[in-house]
Amino acid sequence: TEYSYRAVLSSVQQSAYDTILSRISIDSIDKDEQIIFDFYVSGELTDTDSIAGVAWAVFRDNPDLYWFNTTSIRAGASYNSARNVTMLRYIFYTLGTKSEAEEFISVISPIEESVVSVCSAFTYDYSKVKYIHDVICDAADYDDETSEYYSETGSILSGNPFSPVGVFIDGSAVCQGYALAFKLLCDDVGIDCIYQSGTTASGVSHAWNFVEMEDGCWYCIDSTWDGQTSSTVYTYFLLGTTNFDTRHKYTNSIGVPLSSADYTFSGTEETTAEPATAAETTTESTTETTETAAETTTRAYDGVVGDIDGSGVLTANDAACLIAYVLNNDVVNSSWDLSLDTADVNKDGERTAADAAQILAKVLNSAYEYSELTEEMS
Repeated sequence: TEYSYRAVLSSVQQSAYDTILSRISIDSIDKDEQIIFDFYVSGELTDTDSIAGVAWAVFRDNPDLYWFNTTSIRAGASYNSARNVTMLRYIFYTLGTKSEAEEFISVISPIEESVVSVCSAFTYDYSKVKYIHDVICDAADYDDETSEYYSETGSILSGNPFSPVGVFIDGSAVCQGYALAFKLLCDDVGIDCIYQSGTTASGVSHAWNFVEMEDGCWYCIDSTWDGQTSSTVYTYFLLGTTNFDTRHKYTNSIGVPLSSADYTFSGTEETTAEPATAAETTTESTTETTETAAETTTRAYDGVVGDIDGSGVLTANDAACLIAYVLNNDVVNSSWDLSLDTADVNKDGERTAADAAQILAKVLNSAYEYSELTEEMS
């Protein structure tokens, strides 16, 4: 059974969905950072909610379209005498210019490839889902400023925190960004995953994920709440509805067959593959492996190469600083170290998004990227 937002649309809506998906491309971004297109439809489509709902379905099913500003979507229609829609117009806004969208992809794609590489060594889906959970939780902090501003004004400061861009590039996101980033990586490694929105028990808007495990049942994961502490926790990891629904309210509109009981892993715990130069310490969980590799990474760089913000350790903020420079090299913080010795991580003689991707790959503990870096820099 296919579980997706497209699957629950009417045939006319599905036609509109497919048309949108086929016509969206970076090359369509105009000078006003938007994509506008019209297309004709046939059949009964009569209300504006269903028209806008098609666009939401596209972005919930396809988180790889992270360069779109999902907080700003406009939809309009022309009607015939029977008040049926004859033509649709969609206006999609992007998170920047065409070149900026390309920069986002150049940074996030290597992260996706790194996760796929690590997960390919795992036997169990549980290990893959846990690794993705840890990557998401470690990559970003919750964006309290954006959340509070939206709660107070109903307005959005920026679309980035609502996208995987916020998670992987800015290191700061709200629940929608966490949940879309989680689905993005699950899609990459072949784990069936759904983005789900709803509210907290107190009525605050919220988003999380449902995933299918080896037992054929679906479980709930809230990486936003698991990642808001000083260390990653598993309070809302692979829960059944009995425990999850005590703090989450939603309508299961897709009809995902959720388990009432929490997931129980009965296999052998798997760890991420260590690079050849990493510490010889044997770890027993993905989280512990991440910490060990991070310590080794810092020693390998000696606190210099890649440490853009001068904190003495490599963090996602170093990558964010470098991306800020790449996107607009006239506006930089005077305290940043953007010399080639520090910022040219891959030693190609330039400071580019590829260097930021290498920094993020080390922070997120990719054994593949790390091995490549240590060989280049030895």
